[in-house]
Amino acid sequence: EYFVEIFSWTVLPNEVLHLIKGIIDKNNIELIIDPSCGNAFHGYLFEKFCNIKSINIDLQNEVNSWLPVTVGDGRYYLSNQLKEVHEKSILLLSWIDYEKLCLELMDLYQGNIIISLGNYDELCPNYKKKLNKNFKLIKKIDFEMPWGLKETMEIYKK
Repeated sequence: EYFVEIFSWTVLPNEVLHLIKGIIDKNNIELIIDPSCGNAFHGYLFEKFCNIKSINIDLQNEVNSWLPVTVGDGRYYLSNQLKEVHEKSILLLSWIDYEKLCLELMDLYQGNIIISLGNYDELCPNYKKKLNKNFKLIKKIDFEMPWGLKETMEIYKK
């Protein structure tokens, strides 16, 4: 739990960050939006290793966050951004606790690329079904974390 509190659930290896950097460059992406960022660890990784700005939003403030976190509802942020912002962004859905929230965030996003990070197959079957209906899976990577949990990252594109 202490490790997760500091580094988040899923640790992204360097080769995965390079893969994401390639997708960013190929698709002229300027921004990663993480509407449920926790301590903004993933945003930090993307800024540091992929040279891309991240917008990190969460309902609660994390005192020891890796980057500044906008305290608020990610749905509000997504619904108030212009379509042009969405089209130059990636939506990161990382370990969202509730399927309803996954669906709402995905519905509000008007861009073309979603990174889904976490074990959603069993926890959020309706989210996964809708995600696969509206987007095409371009890359799936399974990880085994140091504590033995298997985790999944999937990258989707419209």
